[in-house]
Amino acid sequence: MLRTYPKKINFYLVVFLFILPIPTFAQCFQNQYDIDFIAHSLDSILGDFLPTWFDYIDEYNNPVPGAWRQVENQTSPYFSNADNDGNGIYDNDQFDMLGAVIDGDITRVLGNLNASEMQTIKNDFIYNKAVVESLQLTIKNVQVKAMGMTGSVNVTTGDEDVCVKLGITTLCVSQFVSNFEGVPTLWELLEDASPIFKDAMINLIAGYMTVGEEAGISHLKSLFRVIINTVLKDLLPSLLADLKTDDIEISLEASGIQITILVYGTEIDNTINNFVGNFNCSKFRCHPELLSSTGDLNHDGRSNYNSYTLAGMNRQAWMENESIQNPPLQIATQPQSQTVTSGTPVTFYTEQVGGENNGIPQVYKWEEIKIDDFSTIGSPTYNSQLELSYPLPTTDPRYFTVTICDSLWTRRSAPAKLVVQYGPLEVTQQPVGAQNLVPGEDSCSMSITVRGGNALPTYQWQKWDGSNWTNLSGRTQRTISFNPIQLEDGGSYRCVVSSGGEQIISQTAEIIILNRIRFATPLTGGGVYIGEDFTFVPDITGEPVGTLQYMWKFNDNIIEENTGPILTITNAQISDMGYYSCVIYDDVYTITSNPAFLEVADHIAITQQPVSGAGIIGHEFTFTVTVTGGLGGVHYQWVHDSVYVGPDSPTFMISPLQETDTGTYWCIVSDARESLTSEQATLQVFPPFNFDVQPQGH
Repeated sequence: MLRTYPKKINFYLVVFLFILPIPTFAQCFQNQYDIDFIAHSLDSILGDFLPTWFDYIDEYNNPVPGAWRQVENQTSPYFSNADNDGNGIYDNDQFDMLGAVIDGDITRVLGNLNASEMQTIKNDFIYNKAVVESLQLTIKNVQVKAMGMTGSVNVTTGDEDVCVKLGITTLCVSQFVSNFEGVPTLWELLEDASPIFKDAMINLIAGYMTVGEEAGISHLKSLFRVIINTVLKDLLPSLLADLKTDDIEISLEASGIQITILVYGTEIDNTINNFVGNFNCSKFRCHPELLSSTGDLNHDGRSNYNSYTLAGMNRQAWMENESIQNPPLQIATQPQSQTVTSGTPVTFYTEQVGGENNGIPQVYKWEEIKIDDFSTIGSPTYNSQLELSYPLPTTDPRYFTVTICDSLWTRRSAPAKLVVQYGPLEVTQQPVGAQNLVPGEDSCSMSITVRGGNALPTYQWQKWDGSNWTNLSGRTQRTISFNPIQLEDGGSYRCVVSSGGEQIISQTAEIIILNRIRFATPLTGGGVYIGEDFTFVPDITGEPVGTLQYMWKFNDNIIEENTGPILTITNAQISDMGYYSCVIYDDVYTITSNPAFLEVADHIAITQQPVSGAGIIGHEFTFTVTVTGGLGGVHYQWVHDSVYVGPDSPTFMISPLQETDTGTYWCIVSDARESLTSEQATLQVFPPFNFDVQPQGH
C-alpha cells in the first residue's frame, strides 16, 4: 500500500523522534549514572510524547490497548519500580547497582570488592558508550524519481553526500543545498534535537549492554521497535495500517526540479532491525557474570537475584549484601506533580535514603526547567523543599526538579509538573478580629488569605473612621499587627485586595479594646541614703469599674498602714531596702505592678587613703583605696599627674614599673549621686641596683 505526502519532510527527524529525554548534565558535584531520574522522568513525560503508549479510549468510546503492551515483558506503562525485563530484579535497582560500580569510589564504596573487576567494568562502560556513539542508521533502496527517471540509493547517517544516478545524470544533495556539510550522524541529529535525547540513548544502551543479561537485551530490542513505530503512528496519524509494511512517498521541489522520494516500508523495518541487531555481546563488552541476575558481584557464592530476595527487594540492603559500602543516594519519595488554582501555595519535597550520611544530603538544589531540554529557568534555590507561595497561571505547565548531593553521590529527581489554573480572585481566609484587648499589654494580628487572579495580589488595610473607610498608611501586607495594642487601635477593619483588574474586599473585623485599670508604665524604684525619703508613684490608666483602690506590698508582705495612691518611705533605713509593689483593684479587676527595688545605703566614705611608696624599674607597685557606703555601686577613677589611668577598681597595680611612672597619684571615688577625691600619694621609681663595681676595702 502506497501513501504519499506532497510536502517536504525531514525523514531522519521523524525516525529519531522516538528518542526520549533522559538528561545527563553537570550536577552540583558530579555527572553520574542516575537510573531513577531516567525512569521517573520517562513515567512523568512519556504520555506527552507518546499519547498511544498508554491504554486509551478512542473516538467511538472503545478501549484501546496501549503500545506498551507490545513490549516484551513490559509489566505496565511505567518504568520505575518495575521488573520489565523479567529477571526478578526491579530495573531501577539493578541499574543503580551498575551506577554504584561505575561511579563508586574505589575505596569508600567498592573497597570490599575485587578492584580489578570493578575497574574493568568502569572502563568497559566508557568503551560501550563509545560503541553506541559509533552506531549509524542505513536506509537501503531509497527510490528517487526526477526528470522522468528513477534511481535508487542507500542513505546512511554520517555520509558526506547523498547522490543518486538517474540515467546518465547524477543528482547530489549538495547540488541543491547550499553549504551542505553532509548527512548528519545519528548523534548529531540527536544533539540538534536535544542533547538530552543523545545522552539518554547513549547511557541507556550502554547500561543494558554493560550488564549484558540476555533478558535485558531482548527487552531493549523490543522496547525500541515498539517506541519507534508508536512515535511514527502518533506523529503521522493518517498512517492507519501497519507502518512496517507501508511505503512512504515524499514529494518536494528543489531548484525547480520536482523530486519524489519513495521509502519502502520493508526497508524501514529492515533499518530498525539492523540497528537493534547491534545490541549483542560480540559488539559490546558485557559482564553478565558479575552484573546480571544470575551473576555474583562479590563472589560470595550467592547469585545477585538470591541476594536481592534475601534483602527483601530493598535496594540499599541488597547492595550491602553485595559488599557495596555507602550505596548511592536514593530519592525514595519523588516530588509530586500538582494541579492547583492560581494563588494556592505549593510545596515540593523529597525523601531519600542511602549515601554517606544515611539519606541526609549535603546540598539540595531546586530548579525550574524547560521540559523539552531540561535547561534551567531562573536561578536555583538551595533549600530542603521548594515553596511557591502564590503561583500564577501560565500557558504551559511548569516543571521542577531537585538535585541532591553528598561527597560521593549526586542524584536528581524526576520533573514534577505544576499546572496552575486560573480562578477568580477570592478570599479563602477572612481576617478575624479580637476583643477584650488591654492597651499596652496585649498584641493582636489579623490576616487575610486569598487565591486566584492573574497577578500577585496587593493589599490595603482600611479602618472605619465613623463616616468613611480610610486607608492605613504602610499597612499593605496580608497581615496587620498591633504590638502592643493601643487604646486608639480599637475599631472596624477590612482589607482591599487587588490582582490585575480584579478587586475584592474582606469582611469587616472588629478589634474591641478593654480599657480596664492597668499600669501605663512599670513601677519605678530608686535609691536613697540613710535618713532620706523616697516616694513610689504609680502611673495608672484605664476606667475603673466602681471605686479604684490601692494596696502596697514590701517583699510580698502587705503594708497595712498605707492604702493610698502613693507610697512614701520617710527617714529610710537599711531595713527599708527591698522590693515594693502596688496592687490596684476595683469591683472587677485586680492588677499587681512589677516589683520595684528600693536601695538604701550610707553616704560614700574613704576609710583608707592611697599610700605613697617607691619601686624599682621592672618590678611592680600597687595603690589601694578603701571605701564604705555608696549608692548604686561604687566606681573608681585613678589619676596620675592629672591623667586618667588604671582600672575601675579599688586597687591599681602598675607592672612593670617604668621611669615615667614616677609622679603623684590619687583616686576619684563615685556612686550614683556623689563623688569623693582621695588624698594624693607619690611614687618614686629607681633603677635596679648595679653590683658590677664591688666595694673596695682598705
